[in-house]
Amino acid sequence: MQFKIKTQPGLNIRSYQPGDEHSLVELWDSAHAELGGFVPKTPEYWKWCIVDRPGVEPEDIMILEHDERIVAYAVLAQKKKDDDSYTGYVLEFAIKPSLSARQRELFANRLVIQIENRSRYRGDELLNLTVPSKDTVVVNVLEKFGYRAEALDVFQLVIVDLVVLLKQILDQRKKSFPSGQSPSFRVALQPGYYRYCPYESVRIELSPEPVVEESTSRADYTVSTDLSTLTDIIFRRSSFNDALMSNSIKIYPEDGSEAVRSLFQLVTLNSEWYLPTVDGR
Repeated sequence: MQFKIKTQPGLNIRSYQPGDEHSLVELWDSAHAELGGFVPKTPEYWKWCIVDRPGVEPEDIMILEHDERIVAYAVLAQKKKDDDSYTGYVLEFAIKPSLSARQRELFANRLVIQIENRSRYRGDELLNLTVPSKDTVVVNVLEKFGYRAEALDVFQLVIVDLVVLLKQILDQRKKSFPSGQSPSFRVALQPGYYRYCPYESVRIELSPEPVVEESTSRADYTVSTDLSTLTDIIFRRSSFNDALMSNSIKIYPEDGSEAVRSLFQLVTLNSEWYLPTVDGR
């Protein structure tokens, strides 16, 4: 059953149609690409995640059009609990970020109403959705509808290759490198809370093209720490200052604290983390 609802002049809500995935992926990217945890998707991959997901019908993919252009959409899924009741989950929720705050508020209102109507029709007893906390327009709309924010502190992160990760971060930060001759660093690593550490020593040079390599070669400053401390700083679970105060980081020679602090500031990710339900598959 396809639906199309005319809500006001120029504003329509309809269900998914084959071919929409190209526009929806583009809209999702524009709204979330700057956030940490962003997972790029091709239209084909999006279809696999959404359209081909068991239990998701075209009517669960709600698309909002303004003047025949897609400006927002949401995807609703369902999960059966042990007591045979159902919970609705919004897998994706996106509104075109370039719109005015007034337009985004209006479109968020219309989309939430449609989501709730569809959720009630399916018999859901609870409805969950996740949005970036910094999107205050959408957050305010949800609060007006009676939604309650809950902090989630469950996140599993697997670093496949630390050297590649550090190189990619520093490649994005070259404009922030200190001018003139920069010191070199050798990071001596222990596993920490990890079962093992694939690299025992990583050497970093902040040259115009940053160098990150597994090496025990001499450097201007040696930093002794563990992999869990390093990853906690990179992903802002902890800070360089806290690690230094707790002796989780040791620096030789000791006068290198400010230089090492600058290095750790460069490899710390600044983007807010947002993990939509769809990427928990």
